[in-house]
Amino acid sequence: MKFRQWTIMLVGLAALVALAVMAVSMFMASTTEPPAALPPTAGRAAAPPQADAHATADRVLAVLKVKDGPALAALVDDRGVRLTPSAFVDVAADQVLSPAEVRAFWTDRASRVWGYIEASGDPIDLTPAAYAARYILDHDYANATVSVNGNTDRGTTTDNTATAYPGATRVEYFRQGSDPLDWSALRLVLAPAGNGWRLIGIIHDEWTP
Repeated sequence: MKFRQWTIMLVGLAALVALAVMAVSMFMASTTEPPAALPPTAGRAAAPPQADAHATADRVLAVLKVKDGPALAALVDDRGVRLTPSAFVDVAADQVLSPAEVRAFWTDRASRVWGYIEASGDPIDLTPAAYAARYILDHDYANATVSVNGNTDRGTTTDNTATAYPGATRVEYFRQGSDPLDWSALRLVLAPAGNGWRLIGIIHDEWTP
């Protein structure tokens, strides 16, 4: 009789041990399992399509051509737009215009220094309208070759647009004349803003000796 009681007790104890082992195993599995991955867009906004950046650049080019300051200002980022007369962007010295200054771009009669002529070192001391005539609207770029985020150095000046504007999109309008040295480029730099793009840079490039 006592042997039977001991047998029952041992069986019960073994069952309790087995249950305890299972409980511990289930607890360890629940605490070591990696969390589910977040959705790809959780916590951040999706970047606007590159095609939209190209379309925005085309609108900027059209507005520049008709010299519409208020329309151009509506496409400029709140932080302003930097104007660079050569391939190398000087983030410390280049002129940065606010949207309000862009609105009055073609009516502002005050001269300012926009940089220096590479060949001579002379200051580029011009009114905004005169600067645009020489370093933005020097050619018709409507029928130019367009590239997005290209990094081709064509002249003797380093094109540092990619490093000067990290995370931005660069739309280049390149014009090639009949002479190999007769070329120029207009680069429009755009930054994502909300669901669209805003202009933050206008860069002129051409062959220089």
